Amino acid sequence: MRKSTAIKFSVQLLLFFCWTCSASAQDTSKSIPQQDTTAKVPAHKKREGIKPLLSFDSRYSIIDNHIVRIFGFKGGIEFYSKFRIYLGYYALSSQIDDLIKVRGQADSQSASFHLNYFALSGEYVFLRKKRWEVSLPVQFGLGTVYYSLLNSPPETRERRRSPFTMVEPSIAAQYKIYPWLGIGGGAGYRQVIGVKTRIEHNLDAPIFFLKARIFIGPFFRIASHIIGGNKFSAGESGPPVKQAQP
Repeated sequence: MRKSTAIKFSVQLLLFFCWTCSASAQDTSKSIPQQDTTAKVPAHKKREGIKPLLSFDSRYSIIDNHIVRIFGFKGGIEFYSKFRIYLGYYALSSQIDDLIKVRGQADSQSASFHLNYFALSGEYVFLRKKRWEVSLPVQFGLGTVYYSLLNSPPETRERRRSPFTMVEPSIAAQYKIYPWLGIGGGAGYRQVIGVKTRIEHNLDAPIFFLKARIFIGPFFRIASHIIGGNKFSAGESGPPVKQAQP
């Protein structure tokens, strides 16, 4: 029952995401006058439509009434300042200690809980104003959870490894400090599917996250000019433009 409910929730979320994108595209097409599509688009404008991105995430969640931190990073591509696709990796960085039963031993053993996963995420930017933007990220994860015995040799330390899948819908905001750097945060909910009952933690919980995003194109343009000796303000997207002599 829990698995079917989670699947229905994921499908409904995807339908809502697609409907939002479609509605926004229709509104944009109505509000902007039709232009001559036969005009040739400059090459540099075409390149600006697709941008590489790098993001570092610090996610906070609740596991059994304890606030824990999940750290990760992801790289992706932005399409025309509206859509983003990422691939990333996350791991639990907070210490969670437990007492678990081990086969062949009468007493419970001390163990630490571990969680890590790879994530594929999509993000739709539905509001952008100057340096601010608000977006709807949806993350799908595939990973493992397990216990690690604290007082055992490495070859016998790992216990109860279990695969899991998850979906995390959320809402996020970002402020661009410089053309190459943005900071932001957001909130959402993590729905986990497929964890065995031997894992004694409830992983379904709200999430809160902070992020720092590096816009790779402007970052490398600024770095290359600094290395080349042409220094300029970090808030500029490129070197000063020389004025033509009369």
